Amino acid sequence: TLSASSTASYNAVAGSTFVFDSAAFNIDPPPVRGRCYVLPSSGNIAETEFRVDSMAWEDDDLPLQHRFAWGSGGMWTMISSWSQVSYFERFIIGVSGTIFFQAEARDTLGSVSAAITNATLLKPPTPASDAALAGVLSGIVSSGAPPFAVVAAVSAVSTASVGGGASFAVNLIDTLEASGIMSDVSPEAISTAS
Repeated sequence: TLSASSTASYNAVAGSTFVFDSAAFNIDPPPVRGRCYVLPSSGNIAETEFRVDSMAWEDDDLPLQHRFAWGSGGMWTMISSWSQVSYFERFIIGVSGTIFFQAEARDTLGSVSAAITNATLLKPPTPASDAALAGVLSGIVSSGAPPFAVVAAVSAVSTASVGGGASFAVNLIDTLEASGIMSDVSPEAISTAS
């Protein structure tokens, strides 16, 4: 087992000559004591917009980058790529139950740590109309949300759609593609959302 400051010996063959050497090196510890925080802590599927924060990390190798995911039933879905932005907002989910959020922090030397929290999503007593769901999605798109959030929102909204089902999702995606918002999203991600 190596500690934060270890000595290692190694040998290498240079042509037909064996070379022996020792070197002291430091192992970069990952960020520590960070937290993942979600607001609100409960909400309705496809209606409540969540904000996830990656906060309070301690590390010597700054600046940190952050990445976010959500999970249910042991499966994780990335909702952002690595960025120095320490939060992800305006995120909606289309499944009910206990949902887990993960915030990862990566230092400049590549060491990564993660923190996890959870939120509760409920089915609303009265499902939102397709017009209300389209309004939620429109707000997310017009806020300049990244493509990850837009694809997740399309998926959540189409899952919760009471009137249109799959055709509702296809119409949403067609509208978003026509607006250019989906230009950074892979075709696989779009087909997964529909």
